[in-house]
Amino acid sequence: MKQPQRLADIIENAALRGKNVNDNKERLKDVNVDSGETPAEKEYKDLSARNKDLANTLTRELKDKKSQRYFEIVAENNDHGLVIESLQITLSALNDISREKSVSNASSYFIGVLRTKGGKTKFKK
Repeated sequence: MKQPQRLADIIENAALRGKNVNDNKERLKDVNVDSGETPAEKEYKDLSARNKDLANTLTRELKDKKSQRYFEIVAENNDHGLVIESLQITLSALNDISREKSVSNASSYFIGVLRTKGGKTKFKK
């Protein structure tokens, strides 16, 4: 009758043969998930998407579809935190003002707030 081997003997024999536990398993093929973009290109795409999202938010909240492209430029050239803060001030002020009288152009009010806060609002072509 064959005697069971000790665990230490089994490990030692496997080490001597140069095998490991995964040697009998089928190897998976490597999949290249790199899109070929540099880190700078990826960052630019992410930033562009965030700029468009912010511009969409401005367009929706200020109800001014005609200024969509201008809002994209504002988002590209200003700190997003400053733009959002200016939007919050604008919306708060419009709520207070709308109880008393209407404001003709919310976008103009927003640009005035952004300019007062130190944001860039005039751009060269």
